[in-house]
This record gives sequence, C-alpha cells and structure tokens, in this order.
Amino acid sequence: MELLETSNNIFMSVITLLTDFGHKDWYVASMKGCILSLAPDAVCIDITHEIPPGDIRTAAFTLAQSYSDFPEQTIFLCVVDPGVGTKRSAIAIRLGRNYLVGPDNGTFSYLVDREKDRDIEIYKIENEIFFNKQPSHTFHGRDIFAPVSAHLAHGVVISKLGPRLEKIEKVNLSRATYFKRKAKGEILFIDHFGNAITNFIQKELEPNFQSDKIMLTVGDYIIPFVKTFGDVAEGELLGYYGSGGFVEIALNGGNAKEEISLRIEQKVEITLR
Repeated sequence: MELLETSNNIFMSVITLLTDFGHKDWYVASMKGCILSLAPDAVCIDITHEIPPGDIRTAAFTLAQSYSDFPEQTIFLCVVDPGVGTKRSAIAIRLGRNYLVGPDNGTFSYLVDREKDRDIEIYKIENEIFFNKQPSHTFHGRDIFAPVSAHLAHGVVISKLGPRLEKIEKVNLSRATYFKRKAKGEILFIDHFGNAITNFIQKELEPNFQSDKIMLTVGDYIIPFVKTFGDVAEGELLGYYGSGGFVEIALNGGNAKEEISLRIEQKVEITLR
C-alpha cells in the first residue's frame, strides 16, 4: 500500500499506541510496521499495551491520564476492541489539533467529555482507500487504524475518511459527588504499584476541603491525607493528590491493593475532621 498524496504539507510525527495486545505476540510490532511502511518519519510512542483484555473502561481512563503530556499534532491510536469485526464503527476524531483513531466503543468518550470546550469533529472511517488491502475481520488495528493514522500523519484531511458523526459511544466512568463536609466516590484505576486512583478530583475538592483536615474511608480503614509518601511511616497507608489531579490511596513502601484488598469500583468516602 502506498501513501496517498495530499495537498496538506503538515506532518504529524508522533503517533501513540494504546492497546490490550500485550508484548508477548507480534500484534503491536505489526501495527508499527504498517505505520512505518507508510510514514517512515513517524515516531511511535507506546502508552501501554497492558490494558486488561477488552477493558474499555481502563483504556478510556488511561488515555485521558496521558493525553495532556503529548505535544499538539499528536495522533492517539487506541485499539481495545472486543467488538472487532461486528457492526461497531471505526472512527477518527479531531480534538483541537490532535487526532484520536480507533473503534467507537467508548474508549474516547471520557477524554472528549473532559475536553468538550475544544473544537471537535468526529468522522466514521469508511473510505477503504485508506485501509490495507483485504483487511481481516479480526485485526483492524493493523489493517484499518494503523494505516489511517499514518495517512493522517501525512496530512490527509480527516473528512476524506467518511461521513461526519454527531456523537460517539459512551463508557460509564462514575463521577464523585460532593457535599458540604463529605464526598462520596470510588476507585477508578489501580496501577502496578498497587496505588488506587479514585474519582475525587483535586480541583473539585480544594475549594471546600482543606487537605490537612481530610480523612479517607475505604472499607474498614480510615486513612490520613498527606502530601507525599514520606509523610507517613513505612508500612502505613496514605491518601494524597496524585500527579494526574485525582485523590490516590497508597501504602508507603508497599502495595495498598494487596494490603487491604482494594478493587476497582470499590466505594471511598472523604470527610472533614
């Protein structure tokens, strides 16, 4: 397959990849090979390939957490696609000066909702001229999303991919609720250190909840809120504002998930002392 000519000379050099393909098999390498065959100057950056298989919710949160760290004119190629080969749509989204490419299954909805004040265009990917020849029914990452990303990198106008859409599929990532002296939420994500990221947003808490007066409750545990790990003794639990702007729960020098059996969607409560 050859890269199609375009009158747009803009080259978007960074293409990120986020999948549930893991690193044991050749799937990620095949996607990168397809991209580099069409756009040899592209820089492929792995966000992660360790999303739990088919876990759209975790993919949506991971994309939103990493999105702002990349420069403008980045293409975010995201393939967590349990509905591959079905009637689910393939989509490309222009979000400001960036692009999102992948299946329309909710992966992009959390980020798009957060960035809703930006200029957004959504297109269904239907124009087969931008696909690999004879795409398989089960590997759209290589045969549709990778070549489309490469073409966008070389300036193909997004509207050439197919018809414009007005909305995308949603994924349910719950929002915390805030009261005068209490807030209720849950765990959204647990990283490989065993730190639990909740849906309490720092910007939402700070107007009414002074950090030195916050106490976290999860299960039977009441957890102090501090600035960083070293503010508690080794082996003690702590709550803190994490680097992504959410309240997190950790164990200094250990794994909070294993220590107190934390799990995604587990309820967490914040109260003022």
